[in-house]
Amino acid sequence: MPRVTAADVRILRTLGVALAAGLALALFVNLALFPPAKPTSTPTSLAHYYEQKLIWQGCGGGMQCAKLSAPLDWGTPGGESISLALIKHPATGKKLGSLLVNPGGPGASGVDFVGSSVDNAVDAAVAASYDIVGFDPRGVGASSAVDCYGDAALDGYLYGISTGAIGSDHWIDAQTKVAKAFIRACEKNTGPLLAHIDTTSVARDLDLERAALGESKINYLGYSYGTYLGTIYAGLFPNRVGRMVLDGAEDPWLDNGPADTAHRIDTSQEVAFEKE
Repeated sequence: MPRVTAADVRILRTLGVALAAGLALALFVNLALFPPAKPTSTPTSLAHYYEQKLIWQGCGGGMQCAKLSAPLDWGTPGGESISLALIKHPATGKKLGSLLVNPGGPGASGVDFVGSSVDNAVDAAVAASYDIVGFDPRGVGASSAVDCYGDAALDGYLYGISTGAIGSDHWIDAQTKVAKAFIRACEKNTGPLLAHIDTTSVARDLDLERAALGESKINYLGYSYGTYLGTIYAGLFPNRVGRMVLDGAEDPWLDNGPADTAHRIDTSQEVAFEKE
């Protein structure tokens, strides 16, 4: 598991935006592709969300936990709300601010990542200078989460053996039937939330978390998919980026290609790995 080192602390302290960890140095070239949010001030319709105060409670191991409300649909903030879960490891030395951490996925739990041990995310020097804050993105873990199957049915979906020879028409039909049943279960059990599990919404949630932490600018560390989330955030809120460390660049336009998108993403990653 990659960790931020003491050298990264010096970067965090001296740069307004730190493009660190090798491959991430060229990342923000893509930011021109994402127009800034206008206006940069908070709309009146979102004021009650942005005025929230986090109520931290001890949740074991020296950690503190809190919940935050966010709009289900950022396009209609007057509608239904969802819950976002956060966990904090308080700075052990002179505090410079809060550092939000995303472990990637998409769909990985930042609450579990930081909560199991702050060492998963950063080294002792960073933990001394920053409150390390993990969060579960919408749809994940302790936040308002996607719900498809119970434990037994989920085990069957993930580990069940389909009938027929792999690649045969019978096998394809069986796999298709299983996949469609899973989708129907997700739609039924998750409800409206399922239509609002997207990176742009998570990036807007991230800005809400920044505000609730009392930070005028975000300090953010993104691993893996967290790099992409950080890119989207910086494109939406360029004036709210403080210290940002991203561990790898991902081409956002690969998601807008033809049907072989997944293959193109895998190929680009493999080429990058070969260069390491």
